[in-house]
Amino acid sequence: EERRGEERRERRGEEGGEEGEEEERRGEGEERRGEEGGEERERRGEERRGEEREERRGEERRGEETRSLSTASHPCVELIRSDNRVAQLPLSLSDGRWHHICITWTTRDGFWEAYQDGERLGTGDNLAPWHPIKPGGVIILGQEQDIVGGRFDATQAFVGELSQFNMWDRVLRPVDIMGLANCSAYMPGNVVPWIDANVEVFGGASKAALEICEDRAFES
Repeated sequence: EERRGEERRERRGEEGGEEGEEEERRGEGEERRGEEGGEERERRGEERRGEEREERRGEERRGEETRSLSTASHPCVELIRSDNRVAQLPLSLSDGRWHHICITWTTRDGFWEAYQDGERLGTGDNLAPWHPIKPGGVIILGQEQDIVGGRFDATQAFVGELSQFNMWDRVLRPVDIMGLANCSAYMPGNVVPWIDANVEVFGGASKAALEICEDRAFES
């Protein structure tokens, strides 16, 4: 009886040992699977990050191409009211030559016209109709002011030359615009006339003597 009891205990011990070994093997298998799963997740994460980097590079290249196209061959010229109403103007100013530009706008129906070198190139309407320009503002040439007279962004600065900026309180007739464009008429603005002594320059801009009708490079 004692021998049988010892044999049974021994067999149970062996079975328990085998079960323990089996549990250990299962644990090692799960650990290996966990390591393999972690490596797979890490590989997938690296692939996703690589795809995101490539996508960002592609977006940057597309952005650079768009900026190059915009500035080199299709510069964007806009007429923007203070209430953020915008009109795209069909003007071409990237040939390095002097051009006469005239923009008309009326509050009555928001009708606008864009002239280049005396020729009307575009029209539109409903640009901030019945929204008169309020008094007390500041006229800034060559920059965009986010607040009255300030908060400028160097990336929004005009690059080039300009002269003879005038502003009237009425819409000029086409014959008047042509006369200004071909230098056959002298008509200073009755709201803002171009007076050289009144023009102040800032931020690296400079003033130079210019005989505009002699130096203008387009055919009248």
